[in-house]
Order: sequence, then structure tokens, then C-alpha cells
Amino acid sequence: MKPYYAEVLSRLGLQSGSLLEIGAGEGEFLVYASRNSELEVRGYDVHEHAGRDEERNSRVKSKLQDAGLDEDAYVWISNRDPLPFEDESIDAVVSLQTLEHVEDVDQLFSEVYRLLAPGGLALHYFPSAEVLVDPHSAVPFVHKFPRMRRRLLSFFSCLGIGKFRKYARAHGYSRNEFVDEFDGYLSTMCHYRGLSEYLALSKKHGLEAWLSPPRPFPRFLPVTRLLARLTSIYLYQRKPDDSLS
Repeated sequence: MKPYYAEVLSRLGLQSGSLLEIGAGEGEFLVYASRNSELEVRGYDVHEHAGRDEERNSRVKSKLQDAGLDEDAYVWISNRDPLPFEDESIDAVVSLQTLEHVEDVDQLFSEVYRLLAPGGLALHYFPSAEVLVDPHSAVPFVHKFPRMRRRLLSFFSCLGIGKFRKYARAHGYSRNEFVDEFDGYLSTMCHYRGLSEYLALSKKHGLEAWLSPPRPFPRFLPVTRLLARLTSIYLYQRKPDDSLS
């Protein structure tokens, strides 16, 4: 269980209704939400991002079954497919460390608007382009300077900064293999954007949007933008409920 799961569920402010997780990964948040609320949980992930992990599907099914959830609560799609959920059928959407992996955020936010019920809330927790250290490799600046990426990965690995030693112990990686792994991963699987772009795209699709830093920091935009250099940030999106106007 990730340490931010409780905060995410608390920020949603829902104990019942339907919840959809975008990029549900190992299914751990779906299990957590089902055990700590009355929410009807669903999630999906894309084949392309699962990469070489051919055993993930069976692991996820096992976790869902252990939690008493139907395996149909989790679906696999291609990133070229439309989301297989009905219009205005979801009360809450979450994505956790996922937005930086979405190539077409414009299309995704259009789908979030389509899926949310009026008054529904989406909550995204993710690192933006402002962050100084790429959280995937734990190496500074490698997502900001693609032409220097391989040199930066190698240099900081020599200094013991980043995840090279972890990968060397766990997988027997050489430094060159680590550089190859994360140069390829960051080039093809990561699409960092600035906070202003996420806000603008939310507005484009009719979603009220605002930013917040993780607790205990106050929701104050200058503080949020400063902390975005150091950590992941929350993006809220709300679909307006015209019946209340």
C-alpha cells in the first residue's frame, strides 16, 4: 500500500458511489478503496505500459479475488481504444502517478468529462514537468534535458545518486544497462507537462480545475508551484452540475 492512498480517499470525500482508477497498475488502490469505503470500484490500464511484465494480469486477478472483487472490475485496453465505460456513469475518477505517462492528455481529459456524472470529481496525483528529480530513476534533471539524459544518468549513478545501485542488486544491472533502461523508458513512456498546461486542458474540456500540494501544506498557489519542484501535486477536476445553477 502506498502512503498516499488514505489521503487520496479522504480528498475524494466519498464513501459510496462509483470510482474509476485510470492506470490502475497492480490494483492496490482499488483494493484499498474497496476495503475502506462503500465505493463501487473499477479500474483499467493499457497493454503498452505493462511492458515486459507478462505476469501482471494474473497478479492483479489474484489481488482482486482476495479482496472479494470481481475480476471484471479491472480491464486491459490499448492506449488507442476509447474507454469502455458509459457517459456520466462515474462519480469519482482517480489517477495516481499516471498523468506523466499519458501521451494524449487532451483526449484523456475529454474522456474524464464524458465519464463523470454532473458534479463528479476527478483527482490526479502526479509529478509535473516542474519537478527537479525524475521519480522513476531518482536522478535529477534527466526528464528536462533529453539530449543530455544518458550522460546525466551515468554521471549521477557514479555518484551513487538514483536507483542504479538498487537495480544492480536486484537485477544485476551494469551502469550501461541502467542508462539504457531509463533512457528508453523516459523517452517512450514519460510525457511530462507543466501545471499550467494541465489547467488549460482541463478548462478546454469544461472541467473546473485547481491544484493542491500534499498534506500538511496549505492550498496556496505559490506554495503549490514551489513544492511541485520537489514532489507530486494534486490536480482536482470537477464537472459542473448545471441543475444546480
